[in-house]
Amino acid sequence: MSRTEKPQAETTARCLNEDNSHFFYTRAGQRLDAAAVDAWVDQYAGTQVRELLLCPNCMRTSYASRVWDPIWRGYDPHGPDDQPLLASLKPDDRTGARGWIHTAWQLDQDGIDVYARWIARSREVGISPWLSMRMNDVHNVDDARCYIHSEFWRENPELRRVPYRFAEWADRAFDYGRPEVREYHLKLIRELAERYDFDGLELDWMRFGFHFRFLGGGLGWGP
Repeated sequence: MSRTEKPQAETTARCLNEDNSHFFYTRAGQRLDAAAVDAWVDQYAGTQVRELLLCPNCMRTSYASRVWDPIWRGYDPHGPDDQPLLASLKPDDRTGARGWIHTAWQLDQDGIDVYARWIARSREVGISPWLSMRMNDVHNVDDARCYIHSEFWRENPELRRVPYRFAEWADRAFDYGRPEVREYHLKLIRELAERYDFDGLELDWMRFGFHFRFLGGGLGWGP
C-alpha cells in the first residue's frame, strides 16, 4: 500500500429481517427451551449480519401483547385442526398455521419471550437488535375469517381504505387518514418501546404499501 492509499473500510454488512412467523412454524412439533431460542441468533454470530430486524407482528402479534390480539387468540391447543380459529383454511393449510400458533403459544406458556431473548442474545454476540413493525399487513384479507386477522380489523370495516368494494388486497388495508387507525397502531408502538430494549425500531410501511383512502382512478391499488 502506498502512502497515498487509505485502508479499505469494511463496507459489506447485512441487515436481516426475521418475519413474524418463520421461526415458529419451522420448529413446529418441538418443545423449545431458552437455549433453542438463543441458538437462532447464534447462527449469525461472526457473519456479515450486522443488524437483526425482528418482526413481532402482522395483524396479530407473535408474543403475548396486552394491546393487540396475539396470534393464538381463540386457539384451543387440545382442539381439532378444524376448530373455529382454523376452520376457514383449506385442510392442507391448517398444519402450517397451527404450527405457528401452537409454537408461539407454547413458548409463552413456558414463560419464554422470544423477542426479549433475541435482543439480549444479539448484543452478547455483537449484533445490533432492532424490531420491525408491519404497519398495514393485509395477508389473506380475501378470507375475512382467517386466523391471521385481528378482531379490530374484522369489526371495523369502515376504517379500511376502500370499504365499499374488494378488488385488491390493498383495498382492505387500514386508512391512516382515520385517527382511530393511527391510535390503534400507536398502542403497539408504545408497548414495544416499553416492553423491549431494542437498538432501533423500523416502521415497515412497505409491507404493504398503501395506507390512505382510495380517491378513484388507477388500477385498483390507489394513487
